[in-house]
Amino acid sequence: MSLRQAAAEFVALLAEAQLAGKIDGKAAEKLRKELTKLAGGKPKDREKRVEDLRERLDDEVERGRVPADFADRLGNLIDRLEATTSGNDDED
Repeated sequence: MSLRQAAAEFVALLAEAQLAGKIDGKAAEKLRKELTKLAGGKPKDREKRVEDLRERLDDEVERGRVPADFADRLGNLIDRLEATTSGNDDED
């Protein structure tokens, strides 16, 4: 899976959860911003950006803005995003 595909799934999942009222709007926006930094950043910075995204997710769970079960689903997508950073730069 490419970075672009994993990022699109992450955004779709956030939108779905936000529409269903499962995730706080501010939390969704902050997560999207971290994802944008990851997707738009230089390939050499992606590992750090993945970690930033994980930290943001953990913070939002601690604040009660993201339910733990939903955070698990997002965490799985972050794992997939991370896999795109450790392999070749396959954005297409």
